[in-house]
Amino acid sequence: MSLAALSSAFASNSIEVGVVVDSREAAIVRVGALLAASGRTTAGYTGEMLGVLDELGPYFVIAPGIAIAHARPSESVFSAGLSLAVLASPIEFGSDALDTPGLDLLPV
Repeated sequence: MSLAALSSAFASNSIEVGVVVDSREAAIVRVGALLAASGRTTAGYTGEMLGVLDELGPYFVIAPGIAIAHARPSESVFSAGLSLAVLASPIEFGSDALDTPGLDLLPV
């Protein structure tokens, strides 16, 4: 993916730094809100991402400190895009192999 393609994946106001959350669910709600505010999804997509977490667990933790939350394509998605939350403090996401020292970057 080129840098231009990557930068176009982020809409205005879809990145937030210093996000304060106390749970993995709250982190997903925050990035979901950013994605919905960017016009890429409805708020319903956030619920779909939480459903994936409930059903499949934290498989989208891809490296220590990084998770890429997502759900299946649905009517809640208007266009492809990303949002990014950089957490103020790491949180435990429930991935035994990759949670150390905790999650602090949550792109979606």
